[in-house]
Formats: sequence, structure tokens, C-alpha cells
Amino acid sequence: MDCPNAFFSGYDINFCNGLAVTDVIGHEYGHGVVYFAVPGYLTYYGESGALNESYADIFGEALENYRDGSSDWLAGEDVNVGGLVGPLRNLQNPSALSDPDKFFSSNFYCGTEDNAGVHTNSTVLSHAGYLMSEGGSFNGCSVSAIGKEKQEKIFYRALIVYFTSSTDFNGAYSALNQACGDLYGSGSSDCSEVKKALQSVELDQGGYCSGETEIQPCNSNAPVVSGVSDGATYNSDVVITFDKGTAALNGESFSSWSTVSEEGSYTLIVTDSVNNVSTTVNFTISKVTTDTPSLAYSVSKRAKKTIKVTFLGRAMSTKKNYVSARLGGRKVKVTRISNGGGNFTVWLNFSYRGWPIGNYDLSVSYKKKVGKSWQRGTLGKTGALSII
Repeated sequence: MDCPNAFFSGYDINFCNGLAVTDVIGHEYGHGVVYFAVPGYLTYYGESGALNESYADIFGEALENYRDGSSDWLAGEDVNVGGLVGPLRNLQNPSALSDPDKFFSSNFYCGTEDNAGVHTNSTVLSHAGYLMSEGGSFNGCSVSAIGKEKQEKIFYRALIVYFTSSTDFNGAYSALNQACGDLYGSGSSDCSEVKKALQSVELDQGGYCSGETEIQPCNSNAPVVSGVSDGATYNSDVVITFDKGTAALNGESFSSWSTVSEEGSYTLIVTDSVNNVSTTVNFTISKVTTDTPSLAYSVSKRAKKTIKVTFLGRAMSTKKNYVSARLGGRKVKVTRISNGGGNFTVWLNFSYRGWPIGNYDLSVSYKKKVGKSWQRGTLGKTGALSII
């Protein structure tokens, strides 16, 4: 082990003498949390690697706050060994140490060293974490503090529920907004501040290395979109309007007062070229509802549950013994079906003892008689159940 250094190996945490200080311990432990929380791990390169390092710094500040009752938002400020003198990063004001405070910062590193700048570029998200927790004005945005506890919970839920091994900055923007909506309601004041904090560091834009044009965030001249909210999921058709500009939905031209009805995930970008501002809204249409979207991880023998899943507008004439279901590839028992109100509803009973934390897709297979022949099909829902 070359000193001075500290690292998580995938099996253990290692520290040279003088580096086992509170936030560095939390940082390396945080790498372990990320390693086991994200299926396939959060790739340690480029934007994904920068998110990995950012999360480690956020965990370091969380441990410092837990242990000392406060955090200074300086990573490794107590380090002073072998020529390595802290602080190593400033999460409150990254530019003070020549690190990027936003995605379009000229301090953002576009090369290949240090796994494409994972340590340098980590401060973009870390800065947003600081603004969420403590509040402040930055890059034209005024963010009100939601506090450390809520900020930490949002970051953790985004990590364990929505992150994948390839999540990049734009993916983290969506994941953190979704996590906030899960915990505090997508229309809440807390989630409004979370969104502003993320937009202030331009996590929803293309970034310094993209060659795209930087768009001023939190601008009152930005187009106003109605009919959908960022990070929301809808169980029916939506009619979308916007007050000015031109729009693209998943890259295709889109007109105001148009209806979106197909299931899927959507990104709507409305651009006002006169003021050089745009509004981006990410939303999902899922015409499937469940009364139990999540369950707490359990190893108890009593970890059993019956959940109800409804496929809207999909009534069909069939019998229970012609229907089978799987959650995350695991066979579950269909105890009842219903076609009330023009919808198809199934009740699923299963034991989830020891099921790993993560998202579970639902697949419902059926057959029904049409005339003299049998018709077979499958209905599904991505992420129908989360173990948390």
C-alpha cells in the first residue's frame, strides 16, 4: 500500500497512518455502501465514477455530523501526513480548491487521468448536496435548506432504489428527484428545493465537456409546462401544454395541447430560443397500479404478503387458473382475479423472506379463449415492487 492513502478494496477498508480521521473513514465506508447497494457497482469511471466519489464524500459528512453533531462540508480537513494536507475538497465552495461547482464549470475535467476525473468532478453533486442541506444562493437559484436528515435520506434512497452501474449525472438528477418524491411527495416544498439545488449545479444539462450550450437554471423566463410534473408517474393519459417555445418529447417534435398515452418514460424539453432558456420535465406513464409498492427487507418467517396489482383498461375474460405471475423471476401465487370497472386486477401472495434489496419486475402470463382458439399474452410492470 502506497502512503499516504486510504481505500476500499471491495473486501475491506485500508488506511495509512494519519488518515483514519472521521470523514475519511466515512468516505471509505461510503464506497462500501455504494459497492453493495448498486447492482454491478457504480462504475468507477467518468460521470459514474464521479458520482461514486461524491457519494463517498456525502457519507463522510454524514458520519462527521453523526459523530460530532455538525459537519463542516470539507472533505479530509484533518488530514496532515506525508505531504498530504487537507482539506482535499470543499463541498460548500468547490471552486475554492479549483474543483467544479457546477457541470459547466471550466474546472470540470474532460481528460482520462484519474479514471476520467472521478475525484475532481465529484464536487458537482457534492455541492448540490450541500445546498440541499444548508440552503444558499448559487448560479441564479435561491435554495432553502431542507436539513441534513432529509438530504441524507434522499441520497440514500436514490442510490438503493434508482441507481444502476451506469448512472450518469443526468440519471442522478432524475433518481434524486424521484427519491424525494417517494419520501416527501413530488409536489412538496422539500422536493421543490431539491430540484432547485440539482438544477443550480446543472446536473440536468449536458455539461462542460459536451459541447452543448449552457442554459441558465432557475430562470423566471423559462417556459412554463402544465399537465405534467418533473419526476411524476401517471396512471392515465396526460395532456401537456406550454406557454412558449418549441418542444421535443424523447427527441421528437412535440406540440402544445398534445396527448401522451403510451406507457413509458419520457423527457420533455421546451426551449425558448429568444431568452436561451429551457424547461425539462421527466415523467412516466404507467397504467399499472399496486397497493404495495415497497416492502422492508426481512429475514423473518412471517415475511409474507398479498398485494393487489391493477392493469388499467385491460379487462379480459379469463379464469384464475389460467393466470400465473412472477416477481423478479420468482414464481408467486395468484390468489384472485377481477375485471371490475374495465380493469384487470390480480392478487399475488408470496413469501419475501431474505429477498435482496432492490427492484422487482412483475410479469403476469394469461390465456383466454377467443372463439374456439386460445389467446395467450403477458402483462408486466417494471419495478412493480421494491425491497428497501
